[in-house]
Amino acid sequence: TGALDVAGNTTFNTGTGIITLDNTGNSFTKDLIFTSAGTTSLTDSSLIRLGTSTITGGLKLTTGGNISQIGVVKVSGITEFNSISTVNDYEIDLGLNNDFGGLVKATKVSSLKLKDINDLSLDAITLVAGAVAPNGNIDVTATDKIILNGNLDSSAATTKNITLNGNVEIASNTVVNAGTDATAGTISFTGTKNSNDATAKNLTLTGGTIDVTGNVGALHKLGDFEINSSGVVTFANITAKSFDVSTTNCFTALN
Repeated sequence: TGALDVAGNTTFNTGTGIITLDNTGNSFTKDLIFTSAGTTSLTDSSLIRLGTSTITGGLKLTTGGNISQIGVVKVSGITEFNSISTVNDYEIDLGLNNDFGGLVKATKVSSLKLKDINDLSLDAITLVAGAVAPNGNIDVTATDKIILNGNLDSSAATTKNITLNGNVEIASNTVVNAGTDATAGTISFTGTKNSNDATAKNLTLTGGTIDVTGNVGALHKLGDFEINSSGVVTFANITAKSFDVSTTNCFTALN
């Protein structure tokens, strides 16, 4: 189909009907609102701002600019973010009380902020270097738990900080990398950290200041737990197959 050029808000109300608008020439100038929609795949050659939306199925957004929101977004399936071929980096800022029912994926992103009122299942995320994000961080919040299904890497971004606000479950052997040099970012895990089941998963944290003050492995122990830091390390109770800390500064055990 041909490209769509919409100067005002765009509202979709298809019930559970599928939406496919993948023309790279599409331009939705103002808000995108999915009052009700089934599985949705949409490309916008400019930035995307989401209004209050409910999507029964998956959501795939391909953008020519940053992705933000002014309304809460609910997606029952997998959520995927990417950029058009001519855009090398973009920022995702979805910090309202959203509900992502499936895995969340993001490609070619230079800064990521997500919030979920329940569980948030996160795929591997690698931030790219880019000029569009003044703060190239990974900042994820979940009321219940954050499930890590792959590595998190902010080492190529600007400020590089990785913050997980909520309890964390490790679903596979995971490396969290905020850099290794003098510009390394801070890693902060504010909740508990556990393997997602009885099979112990390895976790490696590499960065500047590293704060893992919530209990580690109390529910399901970790496998090999390794911390590599160029700053201060703070941790609490740890249950793991092995534990190794390397720091050029100091570390503090709270319990």
